[in-house]
Amino acid sequence: MALLWIDGFEKYGASGSAINPTDIVDWKYNGHYDERCDIVAGRNGGLALRLDNTAVNIITPGLKTPGSTDNTLICGFAFKFGSLIDGVRLCEFRDPSDHGETIGWGQLCLEVSGSGNGAELKVDRGNTFLASSNTANLQTDTWYYIEMKVYSHTTNGTVNVCLDGTEIISFSGNTRHRTGYAYQGVYDRVQWYINNGSALLAIDDLYIADGHGSGITDFLGDCEVATLSPTSTVSGNWSPSTGNTLWSLIDEDTQDANYIKEDTSGNQAIFELTNLTANQALGSVKGVMLCCDSQHSVQGHQGYAKAITQNGSGGSVQDTGNFMPGVTNPLCYTVMMETDPDGNPWAPATVNQLRMGVEHS
Repeated sequence: MALLWIDGFEKYGASGSAINPTDIVDWKYNGHYDERCDIVAGRNGGLALRLDNTAVNIITPGLKTPGSTDNTLICGFAFKFGSLIDGVRLCEFRDPSDHGETIGWGQLCLEVSGSGNGAELKVDRGNTFLASSNTANLQTDTWYYIEMKVYSHTTNGTVNVCLDGTEIISFSGNTRHRTGYAYQGVYDRVQWYINNGSALLAIDDLYIADGHGSGITDFLGDCEVATLSPTSTVSGNWSPSTGNTLWSLIDEDTQDANYIKEDTSGNQAIFELTNLTANQALGSVKGVMLCCDSQHSVQGHQGYAKAITQNGSGGSVQDTGNFMPGVTNPLCYTVMMETDPDGNPWAPATVNQLRMGVEHS
């Protein structure tokens, strides 16, 4: 199974305030009214994203290769509700044939069943009820870790849902929302949509995986997503937008106008990162995702930023580059790494050795 996406929601603003800037979620996700999201305290001392207005939704990008026939998608994340309301959606798996903000609501959904403390969870495929739990006993203002795995098929599909490591829903049958051409119904993205803003849904420590490849083969269990930031500049000839240091312009938790810039192909900037905390280093590491917000300084420029990683002082590994938008908003480009830059499984020690950087194409 391939790890596709992780997010700890640490870099979207300060706790107790709205996301900052108001369009930062759109740099990384698709969304609708996402500027109404707030940042709140997370469950492990960090931050979390709270969807607290009706019709707010965020959707991951398509996470599988277009035309993929891999039928498995897994999603795990921490959540808590300020209010438990019957029918409020916890998350939704979405099909590539309905890639709009408001197209095809209610594809394969995990929802609250019942209201108030003691509520359960249920799974619907469109308007068709599939299964529900009877042991979740959800309470308001309480963090839980939910995981849902779906195998998409018209007759032999499966849905399995675990709450804090215990299976609470198991379904077999038709799990495919769309049928027709080859990859309809092969869920490739996850959406969080609030159909009642009073629910106050907070999410944290997200991972998404699929059934392709080897390595991760099932639920990962309760995970924490640690966010590492630059602490010093190892090398580089990019230019700072202000001052004379590079790393301090891209380390902020709340985005602002500071940045680094370059217009010469091949020029690099490489940075040391913070280490895992002592508690985080006690666990195993499933993968690392590098996120880079970048944009052109003028319309029509053809260059782009390539991500660079190093394992300590070892050789650099470069990705193939990425599309960059014009001058209005950055685009958050992501690189998922299931192994370290030397091709070995991640360990806390190699995470602490990791360096990241960027090269002008």
